[in-house]
Amino acid sequence: MGVSSLGKDHTWEINLAARAAWMSYVGELTQSEIAKRLGVSSARVHRLIQLAKQHGIIRISIEGRPAECMHLEAEIAAAFGLKSCTISPYLASRKDNADLSSLSVGQAAGQVLAQHLVMTQTGSVTVDPFGQVLVDTFTSMPQFPRPDLQVWAATGCLSQSYQASNSEVLSLLELRTGAKVSMIPAPYAPGTEAEWQNFSALPAITDALQKAAKSDIFVGQIKGADQMEETVGASHISDIAASGAVCRWLGTYFDAQGCKVELPATARTINVPLDRVGADEKAATPRAFALAAGERSSATTQAALCTGLVTDLILDEALANALASIF
Repeated sequence: MGVSSLGKDHTWEINLAARAAWMSYVGELTQSEIAKRLGVSSARVHRLIQLAKQHGIIRISIEGRPAECMHLEAEIAAAFGLKSCTISPYLASRKDNADLSSLSVGQAAGQVLAQHLVMTQTGSVTVDPFGQVLVDTFTSMPQFPRPDLQVWAATGCLSQSYQASNSEVLSLLELRTGAKVSMIPAPYAPGTEAEWQNFSALPAITDALQKAAKSDIFVGQIKGADQMEETVGASHISDIAASGAVCRWLGTYFDAQGCKVELPATARTINVPLDRVGADEKAATPRAFALAAGERSSATTQAALCTGLVTDLILDEALANALASIF
């Protein structure tokens, strides 16, 4: 089958997904009823509905949050000098005990970031290319055209073996906005000092990092210092374990007091410098959004907030309550 045929098939599938979405959410038909009308199986109707969600045809927006969340938002924002704090309500776990905190935060963050990108004259955004909360964020973000927007990766996007890592985060943001996305062709944590020096000296990489550092908005998931990813090797994690680092945000490691950890293992990374990021009142200061999910992330979240770099925090209710109990 040729490329043109594949393109036509895909367009037809999207159109069918849109029709199924209208029948389901506007016509309030059951999947079996939709299947009869479209002449397909109920299983395919289910897949069409999921496809419609993935392509932003179906967008779920929930206005307002419980009063408890709003009071807690004000407390956390005041305690850490934030411009904003958004708390997504607690969701009971599914029957299989899957944690829904990431999905909850993603739903809230998708709305907050979309509103910010639509309402402001944002020209460029620097985004952490990996993280489940970020995947959930841009999956739930409504689709809106911003072809003028430039998106930069905050860290190297190659795996430890120098293979291209598929950043679902950046791909989803590109799909939602039509923005121009630029990845950094290097591992986040090169295996040796010599490799790090070689990558750091490449003009394409230094230029990309310098431009990424000048963005209007920074978006990163707060991660544990020992969190594994395809761009972070086991040897790097073992080196970090003895460094005193508690969290990683936008590729930089911080200790429990929010101080940048300055050791060979933490310095040997390819990531955007955070010199321009900070929660002060200067007009030129960019907004720095930190996303966190899960009650067990309270220590790492507190460490990131103590840096003074985060301007806007988005987290789930269980984590917010855990955080409030320790500050």
